[in-house]
Amino acid sequence: MSARSVVLAYHAVGPIPRSQLRNTFVPLDVFERQMDFLARRRSVVSLDELVRAPAAGGTVRVAITFDDAYRSTLTRALPVLERHRFPATVFAPTAWLGDRNRWDAAREDLELELMSDSEIVECSQRGFEVGSHGHRHVDLSRASEEEVREDLRASVERISALLGRSPRYLAYPYGRASELARKAAADAGFEEAFALEWQDEPFARSRVPIFPHDRGWRFAFKVSGRYAGLRRSRPVAAGYARLIRPLRRALSSA
Repeated sequence: MSARSVVLAYHAVGPIPRSQLRNTFVPLDVFERQMDFLARRRSVVSLDELVRAPAAGGTVRVAITFDDAYRSTLTRALPVLERHRFPATVFAPTAWLGDRNRWDAAREDLELELMSDSEIVECSQRGFEVGSHGHRHVDLSRASEEEVREDLRASVERISALLGRSPRYLAYPYGRASELARKAAADAGFEEAFALEWQDEPFARSRVPIFPHDRGWRFAFKVSGRYAGLRRSRPVAAGYARLIRPLRRALSSA
């Protein structure tokens, strides 16, 4: 991915809870200010455009993505995006549609509603891309080859049944991709796949995670096109790993 291209990764939009999952939330007013900044200073494009035509120079281009297909994405984030006429991609863990985030069963202090089948269809009808976040929201980097391929097959099948077409893009649950998972994603027919790791290679493209404290200059830096490159440097990566480890533990399966 070009340094002039940035893919943002959001999860839930709403009040920050007292929970281990608090770092996956961005308050609505903060999200609105972030979108205002992008409208003024960046070129927001679809994930499809970013993948098919990488930027060579000029204004930094930004694609917006949401993991987990939480209902807050539909009720809070999408109206803001529509006001700006911004495209976005929602990555859905298809086994949990119409349910709650039960893959986070160890975090019983916070249950979050996911979109239903009909709401996923609504997202698509409103012009937003629907991609795969796997089927059962398992860590595909640690699963067996059989488990990975079956999980991706089930996800593709479910989205195809809902929308009448196969999903083109995959975001790995927990942001991790093994070589096995990357090959399985390609074999499953995805055009590209996205991680939260920083190697940035085919079928493991990096994304920039957005946390509740990413306001003002922090957000501006994350959408500058320089953040991901800095993160890939070894000293910075080591320090960042220490900071993000608690969040990774909170997001890991029970």
